[in-house]
Amino acid sequence: MQKIVLISGFWNLILGLGSLSSGLLKSENSTEIYFHCMVGVFLLFTSAVLIVASRDLQKYATFVLWEGLLRFAAAGILLTIGLSAIGNNAVFLGMTDTVWGIIYSIGLPFVLKKSFKQILFDQSV
Repeated sequence: MQKIVLISGFWNLILGLGSLSSGLLKSENSTEIYFHCMVGVFLLFTSAVLIVASRDLQKYATFVLWEGLLRFAAAGILLTIGLSAIGNNAVFLGMTDTVWGIIYSIGLPFVLKKSFKQILFDQSV
């Protein structure tokens, strides 16, 4: 599970850098620049959280699980209004966010031998 969380952290790093560079290099108006840069900075932050959390899942599992919930929210946005905003890439990104969310939601409780609720609210066993 640690490797999966680490990989997802690097996935966010790549997406964050891509969003930032797209905003700064390709966008033509301030709204697009703002949107791409905000998404990019957010992804860079979550990348750092996941990379650090992968080192000690017992200690940082709560952050990973909450990131999984954010993935479900992102998937919902991408798979509904994302298509009109960013095109077909929204489907791919929405599906990958769904997969990451499922992996975190099911995998963390299984690996850590804790309930979803215990991890979500950072409770002891």
